[in-house]
Amino acid sequence: GDVLRFFIWLVCGMILVVWCFIGGNFEQFGWLIRYSASRNIFRFRSRQITERENNTSEGKTVLLYHTGFDIIRHPDVRHGRGNADFGQGFYLTANVEFARRWARKREGCQTIVNAYDLDPDGLAVHRFQRDENWFRYIFANRSGRPDTVSADVVIGPIANDTIYDTLGIITSGFLTPSDAMKLLMIGPEYQQIALKTERAAEQLRWISADVLSPEEVAGYRSAVAAEEDAYQMLFARKLEEITGGSSDSQDDITGIL
Repeated sequence: GDVLRFFIWLVCGMILVVWCFIGGNFEQFGWLIRYSASRNIFRFRSRQITERENNTSEGKTVLLYHTGFDIIRHPDVRHGRGNADFGQGFYLTANVEFARRWARKREGCQTIVNAYDLDPDGLAVHRFQRDENWFRYIFANRSGRPDTVSADVVIGPIANDTIYDTLGIITSGFLTPSDAMKLLMIGPEYQQIALKTERAAEQLRWISADVLSPEEVAGYRSAVAAEEDAYQMLFARKLEEITGGSSDSQDDITGIL
């Protein structure tokens, strides 16, 4: 794994360093340093330290991220929108790459990725899969209905905006619920974690904040836009597959959407 790879590169690197200095090949030595950095040769060490630091005396904690425009050391679970996917709460993800892809730009503000440790010990956790229960729970929350899940933490997939379209298809009767659910299974599945109670917030410890440059934000936004375009193509293809390519059926469904 990472440890073996590190030692292989260490031995090779030592041989190359000796060769560079004996022969006066300092340009090649500089290339070695740049290549090692670009390939994250020594990445395993930082990851191992993170994992070791996340093992507390109370138990193993969870490393989470939240992207916004402020350094948030003490999150307020009552500050967020009530009509978010899992209702009001403080939203995070365990996927740092996805947290960065969530980045936005705001005039006069920095884009910041906050990192936290969550100690889940004693917390009531509700987990959703990408199924009909998850779909109806999100739709109810986005519609402003009372929250029906009682938990400190809710974990589950993020819904895209076609969730409204899919519900319209189901209620219209043009597709069965099982066929319509196939539309919600399209595309990558990113997980979100919502802290719903003060108790959960108290067990969240702020670690650090990483400021993203405007160029980084633009790059992530471009990647998200490309992924959304690919998703729309998959959605249209799956819809055609479900309806058997019938133009009349697709026209009827398009009228609903």
